[in-house]
Amino acid sequence: MINSFCPECHKIVPVRIENLYETLTVRGITVSAYHPVSICSICSAEFVTADQMDEGLANTYKVYREMTGVISPEKIIQLRNKYNASQKAFGIILGFGELTINTYEKGSIPSESHQKVLESAEDAEWFCKQFEKAKPKLGQTQIKRIEQAISGLTDSTITVASNNVYSLSNDLSCMVGEEETEYTGWVKPEIEKLFAMMVYILSHTENVYKMKLLKILFYADFYHYQETSHSISGWAYARLPYGPVPQDFETVLFEARRSGILCSEPDKEQMGEIFSIASDNTSILLHQLSDEEKASLETVCNKLGQLTASQLSNLTHEEDGWLTTAHAECISYAHALTLKGING
Repeated sequence: MINSFCPECHKIVPVRIENLYETLTVRGITVSAYHPVSICSICSAEFVTADQMDEGLANTYKVYREMTGVISPEKIIQLRNKYNASQKAFGIILGFGELTINTYEKGSIPSESHQKVLESAEDAEWFCKQFEKAKPKLGQTQIKRIEQAISGLTDSTITVASNNVYSLSNDLSCMVGEEETEYTGWVKPEIEKLFAMMVYILSHTENVYKMKLLKILFYADFYHYQETSHSISGWAYARLPYGPVPQDFETVLFEARRSGILCSEPDKEQMGEIFSIASDNTSILLHQLSDEEKASLETVCNKLGQLTASQLSNLTHEEDGWLTTAHAECISYAHALTLKGING
């Protein structure tokens, strides 16, 4: 038994987890896979948490890929690393939406047309032609990195990162561009500020699962914008099914782990990934934050820190920014003016 919030009892209750064999239709094909389900010990209601829904869909999509030969998330990551491109740049070069690559790397199934493009991208010559066409839309940092990777491919000296995962420069801000826009809260993106926000949240909040961390980051940046007319980190936030998330968040979290800022471990009881500060030395990052920024973070942590990941996800679904923004698109910081989660 584990404890979880039952939507029928409206309280935290002991629940047991069962894996049910469910059949779904994915693009006209019947797919059967195991889906985790929570069962309340009080009222016997069956319900799924956001993490359980993610796991069930991931299981279904994995079986679907095995049945159809659709490219896997791991293969897409490996392909992107081959050219040393950020998710945003890779999407622009391939002609996708800026955040489409993120959703594919998280497990979404590519459309048939995108599948063909991804297969074509394995050919370096084809990719080079698309890269040349897309250069006017890319930042200079990304252009330089990709050109170096292509040169390495030409010379047969390209080095793939360990375990075919993300290989990044220290300047991660290139992932979301270098301009101050309505989507960055009129601040230039600073990865150090985003890391500092994570350290602050983890040092002032308990039981921080991935979804909870991402949602508190959103509220902190948008609340600070509401108070000051600019964000803390300058990071853009995308509208995804379970609420807003920092753009390229998987890459950001990976780099935070690799840099020794955060660590995470699976929580088998809650079926999630719980985060903590990797070292006391990371407290130096807090010097990146002004007193004004710390005050905003304190307000958000005090207001929302006791909520669960699912409760925070539901809260973000009431925000105008989430309701009016298209799937996978960035949310304008203008919506911070109607923020409900903090002011409600």
